[in-house]
Amino acid sequence: MSAPRTAGAEVSRHFDALDGMRAIACYAVILTHVGFQSGRSFGTGPQAPWLSRLDTAVPIFLMLSGFLLYRPFVAQAYRRLPVPRAGGFYWRRAVRVLPAFWVTAVVTLGLLSTRRASLADWLSYLSLTEIYNGHDVDPSLTHIWTLVAEVSLYAVVPLLALSLRGRRSSEEILLSQCLLVGGLLAASVAWQITVFEVDSLGYVATKWLPGTIDWFALGMLLAALSAAPAGCTALLRTRQVLSQWAGAPELCWLLAILLYWFLTLPLAGPIDLAMPAAGEHLAKNLLQAAVVFFLMLPLTLGDGGVIGRVLGNRVSRFLGQISYGVYLWHLPALLFLQRALDIPIWQGHFWKLLVLTTVSSSVLGALSWYLLERPLLRRFSRPTWRNLGTPSTARQTPATQSA
Repeated sequence: MSAPRTAGAEVSRHFDALDGMRAIACYAVILTHVGFQSGRSFGTGPQAPWLSRLDTAVPIFLMLSGFLLYRPFVAQAYRRLPVPRAGGFYWRRAVRVLPAFWVTAVVTLGLLSTRRASLADWLSYLSLTEIYNGHDVDPSLTHIWTLVAEVSLYAVVPLLALSLRGRRSSEEILLSQCLLVGGLLAASVAWQITVFEVDSLGYVATKWLPGTIDWFALGMLLAALSAAPAGCTALLRTRQVLSQWAGAPELCWLLAILLYWFLTLPLAGPIDLAMPAAGEHLAKNLLQAAVVFFLMLPLTLGDGGVIGRVLGNRVSRFLGQISYGVYLWHLPALLFLQRALDIPIWQGHFWKLLVLTTVSSSVLGALSWYLLERPLLRRFSRPTWRNLGTPSTARQTPATQSA
């Protein structure tokens, strides 16, 4: 029985298609927010549930982070080399995420928002703690909860990487990571159920670290599988099956679309602002995880075929590079446009708002990338980190974001 096709020793392999994947997620967020603000997502037309469920971009971002940020740790462990240091990891994440966000937050709270922010609001947003202390109150920054989730996950990455210590063989490493991912998935499901049982927590607690780590953990699993040496014999049959699926990207994406259709059904909960039941929330969470897993499978364990080439082309990669800034600015821009054009919430004008928001946030995202994000990355990204087998996309974008 032959070993599955994995990245193996190609720890420095570039995953260009994941930039395009990030771009898809970013612009899907714009679609779902414009659909919400215009009322199109709540209509009776067949497009309403499809627009509403584009918040599946959230697990795309988090699964991308799990893959790209954890892979250097596990790849180095397979090679029996020291894993990246926690201090350096935290510093690079801070440089990548915080400056661009702080600029957006200051401009939004100080100039664009119609709501006067208190000192506690300012401190909560700038420290990315607002979903934990109840200060996520500004309509123009409601999307920043996903950035809080990202940063919370960054905090635990080096801690999760402690599970790689003391492992002598690639088989031990892979098995330990599968057990770790299984434990994180079970803990996340348990937490989400608990939230609905404990009234004092409130639905916002599903957005806290325990409620989102399941999506991140699946990215970690793909990282461990993609970096496993070709001679690794652990879980061989399972890896072969996954490799076969990865070799059929069109089939994987077709299955993802089918699973997405299930998301549009009532079993995944209401498409408006009504509170879902516990079972509906969990069904939506797990279906979204499955959708994104099959979208990413051929891009991480295979070459992606035609899909991978399209997502990895120059245009897609550019859109992926600027996606963080686009994501940060799109909701403040959308709400500003509605006020400037005197378009009340839920009163239509979907296409006008979509075009104007997409163009304006893309321009702002490009300016953010070229004037702020890329210069900081070049100034503060050390060559030693670049040589640790980190895919190029992990250096360029933090996979933050979503609806």
